[in-house]
Amino acid sequence: MQKRHRGFIFRQVACLVGGIFAGLLFLFYVQNGLRQQADSVNQNLMTISTCFNDISIEMQNIRELMNFGIENRLEDEKEFTDSREKLTNSSAVLAGYMNERGYNRSSIDLQCTIETYLLDCETLMDSLENGDYSQATANYRACEQTYEFGQDKMNQVYRDIQESYVISQEQFEKYERLSKAINLATVITVITVAALLLALLNKVIVRPINSLCSKTERFLPEEGRTEPTTDLVEEKSEIALLNNSIYMMQARIGEQYRQLLEKAEMEKQLAMEKLKAVENEKWMKEAQLKNLQARINPHFLFNSINLISRMAYMENAVQTSEMLESLGEFLRYNLDNFGKIVTIQKELENVRDYTTIQKIRFGDRIDFSILADDTVAEAKIPCLILQPLVENAIIHGVGMYTENAFISVDIRKTEAGQIKMTVLDNGVGMSAQTLEEVRGKATEPTWKQEDSSIGLSNVFKRLRLFFNDAVMIRIDSGQGQFTKIQIEIPFLGKEVMEDV
Repeated sequence: MQKRHRGFIFRQVACLVGGIFAGLLFLFYVQNGLRQQADSVNQNLMTISTCFNDISIEMQNIRELMNFGIENRLEDEKEFTDSREKLTNSSAVLAGYMNERGYNRSSIDLQCTIETYLLDCETLMDSLENGDYSQATANYRACEQTYEFGQDKMNQVYRDIQESYVISQEQFEKYERLSKAINLATVITVITVAALLLALLNKVIVRPINSLCSKTERFLPEEGRTEPTTDLVEEKSEIALLNNSIYMMQARIGEQYRQLLEKAEMEKQLAMEKLKAVENEKWMKEAQLKNLQARINPHFLFNSINLISRMAYMENAVQTSEMLESLGEFLRYNLDNFGKIVTIQKELENVRDYTTIQKIRFGDRIDFSILADDTVAEAKIPCLILQPLVENAIIHGVGMYTENAFISVDIRKTEAGQIKMTVLDNGVGMSAQTLEEVRGKATEPTWKQEDSSIGLSNVFKRLRLFFNDAVMIRIDSGQGQFTKIQIEIPFLGKEVMEDV
């Protein structure tokens, strides 16, 4: 392989592009110079105009503050201090820009007038603070006179800006003509270069590569065509080098493909043996799980809880007996009905069992209220919808309160025939960021998998799946005040299936 041939295509393209690059660079340089000149004038005009507008606004703000101070004592001087600082800085910047080209008397006079006006305003504020209202009236008149004098100076500065910093129509037309000429020359140059490049690239790159592509398409090892489809040639250019590289690559691929065919059968046998081993391990784990589940007999657990409850009642431990009965019913409901459709009445009974346990746990710290219309008692909903919402209100809302905590569950039928469920607590609430995250869970796609816990996201997804997204979920919260979750669902009666 001769290295002197490796840069053949590059030298051809470089000679063509390099000859035109200098001309394009010169055109861009001239155009950029004109653009920078115009941009500099426009930038100075924008800066001066901004400073001029800031001066006008801040002088008006200070004047209103002085008027307010005459009628009502000005207790907070921060606004005056901020306006004074902005006015002083803007007048200094304006005077600096307008005196760059030469001395400008009007901007200097305006700066001095503003300094005088600010001194008069400070004198007025001192008079008001000392309660010398006769002197304050005199100082107010002085402020007004200085303000009017400043307005005259601003008008004069405005005229100077119009005369010195606005581009004339003749200059603008000259710049436009030059820009158009340069743009036209640039377009013509670019089109010429593009045409030459296309012709050169087609000759030295496109056609040889197309020929190589047609040859390599005939190399199909999967159909038994494992012999190289190109021939070795003398390396006079990069394309020739690519041709020889493809020849050697095809030769290696053909040899490797034949070796892979021999290994494929062996790997297939190994894979089948591994699959059998995995299946055996899976069956073993399933058997272990079923064996473990068989040991936990729900009926034994319920009977044990009932026995302990009766023993507690016989020993006059009424509260313990009540808690055990509620716990037994709560466990029975969760194990018997999980994944099924239940009535709102059953769901509320489960919530009452849960709140009974929590009342014994928290005592008088939390007050529970559960209200529901009789008309919605037989309506169907998925199991375990309300209890997770109440549990969430306890854990994240009122659980840390030592007194006056409140959680209410309200279910009623709306005028539109919907069922509206509301869970409200007076807990710590949520910040704006947390509220947005919780609201996001209400609209999270139902296919998105998370953990298997019965949390808010799980409740919202099961409701939207069961009612085909015909669910309205609204979450409101005030940090340190409350959290309210409102859910509206269609009214479904006895025609609903028994399983979700």
